[in-house]
Amino acid sequence: MPGETVRQVLENMHEAFPLLTGRVVNDSFQPLPFVRVYVGEEDVRDLGPVDSAVAPGSTVMILAAVAGG
Repeated sequence: MPGETVRQVLENMHEAFPLLTGRVVNDSFQPLPFVRVYVGEEDVRDLGPVDSAVAPGSTVMILAAVAGG
């Protein structure tokens, strides 16, 4: 997804795949507690707010925890 910030990427993801909201991010486009969003190798939680910049050509990965037994 294109975007200059993590929030823009997540908003664009929501527009393309609206069912993901509530499963990946909340209504404020904050990742849910069990979801990790990475820009390159950096966890967004370590970068600061979701308004952190995404450099051109960066890869944004969304990983959800897997649980079960």
